[in-house]
Amino acid sequence: MASDGPLRFILEDVSNAVVSYVSDLVFVLDLNGHIQDVSPSVSDSTQISKHALLNQPLSQYLHPHDGLQLEAWLRDLRSGQMPCVCEAQWRWLREACESLVLQVKVIPHEINTGQLQCVVVCAQDVTERRRIEAQLHRSQQVYNSLFACNADAVFALDLNGRFIEVNEACVRVSGYTQETLLGMPFQVLVAPQELDAVIRRFMLACQGEAGEQDVTIIHRGGERLTLNITTVPIVVDEEIVGIYGIAKDITALRYKEKLLLAQMSVSKEIAAGDDIEHTLESIANRVGELLEDAIPCMMLVSEEGGTLLPAASSDKLSMTYLSAMSGIPIGPNSSSCGSAAYHNDLVITTDIARDSIWDKYRALAEAEGLQSCFAIPILSDDQQVVGTFELYYRTQREPTAADIEALRTFSHLAGLAISRHQNASKLHALANTDPLTGLPNRRYFMNHLRQAAQAGEPVGLIFLDLDRFKWINDTLGHAFGDKVLTEYARRVSDCLDRRVLFSRLGGDEFAVIVPDVRTEKDVMRVAQQILRLSDKLIHIDGHSLRVTASIGTYLSTEAERDVEALLSNVDTALYTAKNSGRNNIKPFDPHMRFVTYDHLVMESDIQNAIDENQFYMVYQPKFDALTRSMTGLEALIRWRHPRSAMISPGDFIPVAEQAGLISAVDDWVLREVCRQIRVWEKAGLQVPVSVNISQIHFQQLDFTDWLRRTIESYDVNPKLIDIEITETALMQHYDEDHILAKLQELREIGVSLSIDDFGVGHSSLNLLRTFPVDFLKIDQSFVRDHEKPDIVTAIIQLGHSLGMQVVAEGVETPYELEFLTTQGCDEIQGFLLAKPMSPDDIATKLSNDELHIY
Repeated sequence: MASDGPLRFILEDVSNAVVSYVSDLVFVLDLNGHIQDVSPSVSDSTQISKHALLNQPLSQYLHPHDGLQLEAWLRDLRSGQMPCVCEAQWRWLREACESLVLQVKVIPHEINTGQLQCVVVCAQDVTERRRIEAQLHRSQQVYNSLFACNADAVFALDLNGRFIEVNEACVRVSGYTQETLLGMPFQVLVAPQELDAVIRRFMLACQGEAGEQDVTIIHRGGERLTLNITTVPIVVDEEIVGIYGIAKDITALRYKEKLLLAQMSVSKEIAAGDDIEHTLESIANRVGELLEDAIPCMMLVSEEGGTLLPAASSDKLSMTYLSAMSGIPIGPNSSSCGSAAYHNDLVITTDIARDSIWDKYRALAEAEGLQSCFAIPILSDDQQVVGTFELYYRTQREPTAADIEALRTFSHLAGLAISRHQNASKLHALANTDPLTGLPNRRYFMNHLRQAAQAGEPVGLIFLDLDRFKWINDTLGHAFGDKVLTEYARRVSDCLDRRVLFSRLGGDEFAVIVPDVRTEKDVMRVAQQILRLSDKLIHIDGHSLRVTASIGTYLSTEAERDVEALLSNVDTALYTAKNSGRNNIKPFDPHMRFVTYDHLVMESDIQNAIDENQFYMVYQPKFDALTRSMTGLEALIRWRHPRSAMISPGDFIPVAEQAGLISAVDDWVLREVCRQIRVWEKAGLQVPVSVNISQIHFQQLDFTDWLRRTIESYDVNPKLIDIEITETALMQHYDEDHILAKLQELREIGVSLSIDDFGVGHSSLNLLRTFPVDFLKIDQSFVRDHEKPDIVTAIIQLGHSLGMQVVAEGVETPYELEFLTTQGCDEIQGFLLAKPMSPDDIATKLSNDELHIY
């Protein structure tokens, strides 16, 4: 053993020599570097027994670089050179685990003879310390990268709210130098109206609650920026010592959102044919909201031409100023607006006090506190200047990109509104008047009815059909029939009060809206006036006719705002009148719905269809707009009636709803879809399927429980099911808390959600933002209306801004497909790409990869 003989004395001497050096591991080497003895801790750390280590060269256990260093030191020692004590860091290699990192001190040792006898290696295991140091170094580098290289503003605040660290992005966003920011209270940057809310969020962070909020700050140059700021507490030794913040500049994003909403709002007003003064005022107000410091103003070219007249403005402009500017000439040196109209181009005045085009009007502007003005011409459809749109500011400034975009966008919308106004008479006649009788047509009637219903007032409705009119057409000819309609329309119009709206819906169908009614007697009084006209003969082309009418009436309550329900009620009353001997009046009674023979028969047939599986499902594919690969299917119900062949869903679904059978139909549909999904899954096909749910069923209290139970009973992955709910179902009789809770429950089940037939209802954008919806389906009427593509574009942009995928249905032409694709629509559905198919056809085409459209 190495401890026998002289080496024992050496080791004793060595132990005395190393007393002053505290270490974990001790090796005694001969002058050739072979191990002669080790301390007990060596075997524990290296996992090699002392016996195996003895007489082995130490260098063989070390990293090659470290072993060479040791051997070089020993060579110098053996050659008679007396190297000083060697201190180094060596890596001890281990096969089964991580290498050891040793901090070593190599000491030459003499005994009493004065001759070198051995070498003592004292080592400390610093593996863990080095690992921690490396980890800390990496963490520091990561932190430095996140802080210094982050494109977002990153900062740290002390508990007094003062900046103690800021990165370069902070400097850029605030406009202040780093030196100025350090030590500055954050309150200096925050817009005054938001300061209380920001301080509350800061205090919550100081209490350990992380969070985020949108904050408006004021740049050193005066510009307002919107930042999304996340704040988290800085915790050291379990104590909060400050706040970290990350601020993302979302100014452009928020501006785009506000711009889109403003555009959509104004576009709706223009499409609705609102009063031109109201529309222009709306544009001015919305631009004022969009650009907080701007003072919008619109001028219109006078009827005589050559001058401009104020048309709409922000309330920040006084009537004194507007009156003084009224009649300003159109000319090259006639302020910014007159010059813009003259040159038919954008005119930018950054300093009114120095611009010569303001010489004649400078005193007016200075009295109003106006220092800069940007003006752009408003052009009509035929590119004629019809006015100007100006943005005033009370500071000297260059126009921002937002200023220019707002000027161009809203001057264009103003031009559309003005052009529509200028052609209003012709458009109104074409769009809202029946060409035969001169009465308001169905379109005008429906718009008027919607407005009346939305006003929350009782609405008196009268529907009437001429009795035996088909016999008149068949016997005396259609030209004669047209004359009868014209004369009858004239007589009814003459007998009615001017406040009553009398419309021709088409054919021999007429409708009346009676305003300011409180009882059914008020409606009946008008109906009886019409009925009494049958007492007088109509004389046309030598023929004398007694023209009678069947009349149905309905008086809505203040709470009824569902136009379709109102129409259904009065139509039911008319149907009953026609089946009751004609030439009579029938007020609506709810029981009428259930005494109509055809409805009773169909109700019974629907129940039989459910019980006897007469219904069946077809599936229409939906495709990715860019790749044209299939993304899912829409389930569509069909009815093969044993007596009547095929019956359209448009015919039997309303009856099912009226009869209280729609929930049973929905139940059959969902079960069939779940069953089919399982069949496809067994065939190796994972196919997402959209299922339409009726408004009545959706509003039932147990709807979500029913949906969950049905899906679970078939063991179907809920992610394969998309529930389609119409926009009307979500918006009508809207109870925000109830609907939101129901939508959240649906999301918890795992299904995806779609808003179907979007655009035909009356959605609130504020409410839409709160809906946890995945898809927005554009109603096919908009897809097919090629004359109004902007509406489709606006819906696509709206859907994307709300984080929804947008689906267009009813795509039937290559033009529609290309237009939707270029506008960024996500998914498309329609006969152009694929008609509804049977489940077997779907499976076959999926298996053969035939559903990819090239």
